[in-house]
Amino acid sequence: MFTSDFSCDDNKYAKSKGTAGGPDALSKYQEALSLVQAGITCEQAKAIFQDSFVLYTCYVMLGTCLYHHFGGSFLHASKEDLLAYASAVAEAFGLLMLRRKTQRQQSVKGVSGMTMVMYAVVYAVRELVLLPDIYKAGNSVDDWAVQILSFTSFFIVLDILRSVFCTYRSSYQEDLDILKAKWLIPSCVILAAILHPGFEEGPWFSFMWTSCLYLDVMALMPQIIMMDRAADKVSAPICHFVAATAVSRMVDLWFWLYNFQLVGDYQPGEFHFSGLLIIFFHCLHLLLVADFMYYYMKARLSGQSFSEDLSLPTVEV
Repeated sequence: MFTSDFSCDDNKYAKSKGTAGGPDALSKYQEALSLVQAGITCEQAKAIFQDSFVLYTCYVMLGTCLYHHFGGSFLHASKEDLLAYASAVAEAFGLLMLRRKTQRQQSVKGVSGMTMVMYAVVYAVRELVLLPDIYKAGNSVDDWAVQILSFTSFFIVLDILRSVFCTYRSSYQEDLDILKAKWLIPSCVILAAILHPGFEEGPWFSFMWTSCLYLDVMALMPQIIMMDRAADKVSAPICHFVAATAVSRMVDLWFWLYNFQLVGDYQPGEFHFSGLLIIFFHCLHLLLVADFMYYYMKARLSGQSFSEDLSLPTVEV
């Protein structure tokens, strides 16, 4: 468990030591003005578009244009669709922070390969289950937009997996990544076969969807345990990834609180086993990361810089 405040001593995130009125105070603006006057070179443009966040922003902007072209409208979208958009974007931003870390530092130190494996399986199963169902039902442009936006996370995870197990494998701290996916995945699948909500689409859909839910609940645990076992500071991008993913799942919980009565054959006034089961496991997911989120939010509210590495000391339980 995390038991103390966050701190930072990483020089790479140190703030500028120039005084507010010193000769260097306007240097960054002069450099920016010189770039505008000189024009952006091909090398500079290439560097800009190699940035994950720039590419994702362009992708979202293009997708928004196509969304409106095919009749979509954020002003007329339902609350459920807007929540789904927010969840997908938060999920992707968390992963993009990890991808930027590996690119800039050329290292995957502190990144749990087992969590990335779990999320690769989660996103693959999610699309395998939901996309055919949307295609058969001929759902609205909002349903398609949500799934296409969510599908981006799968490709980002695959790229991070390549960095962990191929490109920068020498920096992977496998000895700290002790909660193995080879045990978590079968356990989640077996539990889904035994205990799952009933969807109108049938038992196979119910089993696959629930497997995805249980895998998602456990996917962050290898990363949390790896951070807990680390003796040094946790890289800021890794903390932001965990926090962004937790926020995404908070939005998912909000979604199901609105829509749990839509699961299965439910009549008002009846005990709704399927809907309550889904809500229970979403709450369980958030409880598993609640300790981390408490100290993360404490650091943010204390005014600690967004780019500072975080110290998460542990105690024996």
